[in-house]
Amino acid sequence: MPKPKVSVMSLGYNHGQYADQTLTSIRQQSFEDWELLVLDDGSTDNTWEILQTHAREDKRIQAFTQKNRGRMHIADNVNFMLEKTRSEFVCTIATDDYWPTDRLEKQYPVHEASNDLILSYGRVNVFNSGGVLKDYPRPPQTGLFDSKQVLRWLLLMQSSIQPVSIMIRKNALQKIGGFQQMKNYPVEDYPTYLKLLTLPGKVQYLDTLLGYWRVSDTQLTQAFLTDVPEAAFHIATTYYDSLSTQEKNNIGLSKKEILNAHYSKTLLPSYLVAMRKALVQKDKSKAQRFALELLRRGDGKRKVQGLFGTVAAQFGWNLETIFSRYEAVAKPQSKSLA
Repeated sequence: MPKPKVSVMSLGYNHGQYADQTLTSIRQQSFEDWELLVLDDGSTDNTWEILQTHAREDKRIQAFTQKNRGRMHIADNVNFMLEKTRSEFVCTIATDDYWPTDRLEKQYPVHEASNDLILSYGRVNVFNSGGVLKDYPRPPQTGLFDSKQVLRWLLLMQSSIQPVSIMIRKNALQKIGGFQQMKNYPVEDYPTYLKLLTLPGKVQYLDTLLGYWRVSDTQLTQAFLTDVPEAAFHIATTYYDSLSTQEKNNIGLSKKEILNAHYSKTLLPSYLVAMRKALVQKDKSKAQRFALELLRRGDGKRKVQGLFGTVAAQFGWNLETIFSRYEAVAKPQSKSLA
């Protein structure tokens, strides 16, 4: 059997209500020279039955199932599929997301034309059961860049790469040992992309729609409000510490710059939301924990928020009325207490 031009890897758990849409969006691609490897991580719903149905109907699909390994083994699960891929380029998609029908047709020629392109990614729409909500944040610029430039963006949280839009040269993944995941952290995309971008080469951002990313109550980033930003912070700082002096000089960033970027852009905003949620739920210890983080790490505005949260936690107050009024006043000026 001839090798396909693109290998697609999809990992799912209890996505029975979404998986059919995901696999259908792959099967309906206008670019047809692909293979799909899809792994069910021990679902307790009908996910496995749906995957089997698609595999029977389309010989390009291989479906696998296993006992549930959980979120701490995402990289292991994806690497299981990576070892079975046969093409030079690989893509990933969760079994609750989907693609526009021309996604591979737009992206594959970009890789075929360049020997030093490590990866490409593009625009993503964020959606839920009600429809498209917004565009996923885009990088500062569109086009072709040295991997070092995109690495700087990721470390400073100026850009992130949504996995539903990515295409990666397989031998680049092999050079770094496959997909990466640090112990006790439920994310594999960020550490993988950091290591990939350490390699010399090019990265291209395509200003065209390449994927739809579902936001739901069961999704990782929703279920673990502060876990993911804290994981990203730990991953970025651990990665930076592992670099040689020369590699750090090549990137052109100090650790302080990375720390400040993570706190201001992701950690402190997530702590504020978590503090407010804890106050509503009358969870004093959690509210105090996140309030203290705001006091310890925040600027003037964040320290005030932390102070309010500390007092409110002591007396069991709900500050949503105050927060809501402030946000209503601040919104016309594009500002927010969050």
